[in-house]
Amino acid sequence: MGVTTIIGMSDDRRGLLMEYEPEPRIKRLDTVSGYDQSGLDPTPATIGELRERGRRLTPAELDAYVATKAWDGYEVLLLYYSLDNAQVRTVVQSARRRHVATIGELGHASYVDAARAGVQAFVHLNRFASELAPPELRLALADNPFPGNSGPLRERFETFLGGLRADQPAVRHYASELAATPAALMPTATLFVSGTELDPHNPWRTEVGALVDPHDVHLPLNPASGAAPPGPSPAADQALMKSARSLMQMQSAFVEAGVHYLAASGTTAFGVLPGDGLHWELALLTRLGLTPRQALAAATSNYASLFGWTDRGEIAKGRLADIVVLTADPTRSIGNARSIERVILNGVELDRAALLRPER
Repeated sequence: MGVTTIIGMSDDRRGLLMEYEPEPRIKRLDTVSGYDQSGLDPTPATIGELRERGRRLTPAELDAYVATKAWDGYEVLLLYYSLDNAQVRTVVQSARRRHVATIGELGHASYVDAARAGVQAFVHLNRFASELAPPELRLALADNPFPGNSGPLRERFETFLGGLRADQPAVRHYASELAATPAALMPTATLFVSGTELDPHNPWRTEVGALVDPHDVHLPLNPASGAAPPGPSPAADQALMKSARSLMQMQSAFVEAGVHYLAASGTTAFGVLPGDGLHWELALLTRLGLTPRQALAAATSNYASLFGWTDRGEIAKGRLADIVVLTADPTRSIGNARSIERVILNGVELDRAALLRPER
């Protein structure tokens, strides 16, 4: 599907990173929680429990942790909900010295302060929208960011998200504050529209759909209809859809303010399939307000400039020979990025037809 570099991680939703030939170049990612939980039995179930029972790492220990991750080959760090503003600054400074990229999925730290401190990107529409939530709700989510499919906290958060609008002064002010920094947003919009009526796209009907085992996908969509598994109740499903619609619509304020964007699909969580997910995300970025050219940059040159990965992201002398040749112009319609004629990885043309054969 022309995806020659990925940011990859191993977890219970995505499985293990394994080696294949050929395969995309993998930028390995790991998380930073800021707490030592060794010796804790049982393992903390929530961020709040981790902060209560775990030992907060000192600045020197945080620096050593980042150094170890860099030594182990991790090129990207995900700054997690438990970090506070001071810890974020320490991690960013340490990561910058070691040329490690930083992405924030924050709770106890402010997104605006993190952007000013130098965090390079923020992931998930609902997570960076939580900065706008009332303080009590925001802190409750910081301690329990995954409250399950139902319950008072989940309902309060979905209700809050469903009330967000692009024309609200708080939204526009937040957008302008982020636009004043180099930080980028990674919406992972595929995760929010997947299997809903907001986007009828059925990934199982794409070229890669025939290659993927549904058992390898977290919450796979229905192969026939493309619908997501039903939630705990019709009311919960409607609230989730309303919040997703609001999150998509409010992005126009960020686009108008000039915030940078990066394309990321969250593969293979919530039914998103590898390869197809990035093309799907590109289409959704244009629905958020980006031009096709800007969406392409979000998947290529923006990564090079924001993360300092100057060996890729453009076709130019001295860059990696990872090239996708198309038969139609994607700057006219982003869907044309799927009109792939050839894929060249590290200067070698791949036998794409052979790779797409299901029997393989």
